[in-house]
Amino acid sequence: MKKIAKQSSKPEQCYRCDYPECNKKFTRPYNLKSHKRTHTAEKPFPCQFPGCNRRFARQHDRNRHNKLHSNVKPFSCEYCHKAFARQDALSRHQRVVGAPCSVVALENRKVNRLRK
Repeated sequence: MKKIAKQSSKPEQCYRCDYPECNKKFTRPYNLKSHKRTHTAEKPFPCQFPGCNRRFARQHDRNRHNKLHSNVKPFSCEYCHKAFARQDALSRHQRVVGAPCSVVALENRKVNRLRK
């Protein structure tokens, strides 16, 4: 882990990834440590739900995954009423090219932009 100084008016610590051809920089050592797992495929955070063998490089991702096991789906498509556990999954659903929901959602976004 190499510590370097940023060029700015406010001096901050900066941590650079030392893997070959990776020049990513981070302001916190924990973020660098988490990033390095993308190079090593280390996944130290297992899902704690019985029968689920998924593992994650970041604790945040494991915690987000754990919510899927609760079967709570508060995000639903206003066009087909399919329910999703996460907002990003709903958004992805509405962007599927050619699907009826994506066509309607795209048209509504265009109309809303014109109104602004």
